[in-house]
Amino acid sequence: MDFPDVYCKLSGMVTEADPKQKNADIAPYVSHALDVFGVDRVMFGSDWPVALLAVEQYSDMMDVLVSCVSDRLSPLEMQKLFHDNAFRFYFGG
Repeated sequence: MDFPDVYCKLSGMVTEADPKQKNADIAPYVSHALDVFGVDRVMFGSDWPVALLAVEQYSDMMDVLVSCVSDRLSPLEMQKLFHDNAFRFYFGG
C-alpha cells in the first residue's frame, strides 16, 4: 500500500454500461478496484442524478452494485463500502 490516503470511488459505472448487461459489464471493474485498493479504500458513489440516464430510480443503481459485490463481501465489508470508508475519507472518522 504505497499511498494509503488514496481511495477509489465506485461511481458513474451504470451510465457507461450496456443497458442490457449492467451487472456483467460492471462486475469486473468493481472486482478490480477491490483487488487494487482493498475493501478499506473503496467507497460507493451514487453519481446522482446523472445515473438517471441509465436507470429509472436510485434503487436500480444500488441493486446493480450490490449484485456485483454481494457474493464477495461480508456484511461488515458491505458496511465499509457503502458507508464507513466514505465517512472516514470525507470526515476523518
